[in-house]
Amino acid sequence: MTLIKTPYRHELITEFLQPDGGCRDIYIMGTDELDWRLLLNGLIASDYKYDFFASGEAAELLIDTAQLFGQEVMYFLKVRIDNIHINCHFFTETQIEFDIDPHDFVAFEQHEDLINFMRFLSNTVGKPCRLTPENMEDVALVLVNPNEQDIWADGKGM
Repeated sequence: MTLIKTPYRHELITEFLQPDGGCRDIYIMGTDELDWRLLLNGLIASDYKYDFFASGEAAELLIDTAQLFGQEVMYFLKVRIDNIHINCHFFTETQIEFDIDPHDFVAFEQHEDLINFMRFLSNTVGKPCRLTPENMEDVALVLVNPNEQDIWADGKGM
């Protein structure tokens, strides 16, 4: 798969968000405690709406990563952009992973909302952010680099 640098285009993202029975994942790889703190503090300071849960119960968002990983309590973060739910499960400290359901995307404007959220993640943490098919972290459909307006996208749809 070849990624090509391109300006954002609705039709390109539409292709990658066609429902096929699976979710799409958003990854930032090679992360550590500092990256998670940057992300969570950035989210708190942003205009994004979110819900945080501890073992299924609504809770205050935790910034202390020692509490988020390796505990018996399961934490879950849901970022909401209109009807789009972008979910984070805190699987491991070494990668930030969100998942999205392609069925949530019902308007072209929401595709741009997704790219803008990926830009937020990448700029906040200072690392590339990629959109992939579900559980395929090495297959980037879209890549967003920190402080870049253009995106890198799978060249097959171009």
